[in-house]
Amino acid sequence: MVKNIILPIILSFSFLLATVINVPDDHSTIQGGIDASTDGDTVLVAQGLYFENLILEKEIVLAS
Repeated sequence: MVKNIILPIILSFSFLLATVINVPDDHSTIQGGIDASTDGDTVLVAQGLYFENLILEKEIVLAS
């Protein structure tokens, strides 16, 4: 019973602590945004052409 209550609380806090990193407003490159992110964050990429090779080694959302 206690586990059924604790898990939703932990998940709620993880969403509250997640941040959105905007490229190119916050970081000029997508990789820069990825490097600055932590697990659970979202890297939101604005429309445009980006010539990069990306390395994703985190549990983040990469969206445009």
